Amino acid sequence: MITQILDRSKIEAQAFLACRNILSELGKKKTLLEQACQELLNVNGYPTYTSIKRIMATLALAREQAAAVPPAPQNVKDLSGVQDLPGVFVRDAQLYRGFGGHDA
Repeated sequence: MITQILDRSKIEAQAFLACRNILSELGKKKTLLEQACQELLNVNGYPTYTSIKRIMATLALAREQAAAVPPAPQNVKDLSGVQDLPGVFVRDAQLYRGFGGHDA
């Protein structure tokens, strides 16, 4: 990426700031920067500091969403509060075992 940015500029010194900013990101988030650069190379994108920064943000967001998996819903109801009410009868699963010709 750095080479492409330097080669693209008519005057190399004009690209130094963008290169410095990219390299400063290297110290903070090396793996994200490498993935972003690889992604940009895969699509033959136009390498700029802003484009790399945007891809890094997208990759970081995808990591956060993958890490934040919602808990599985509970498949057993808590009937303790309902069963203790006067005049309320709640049948549990034991009652239905054996009905229908097969054991569950």
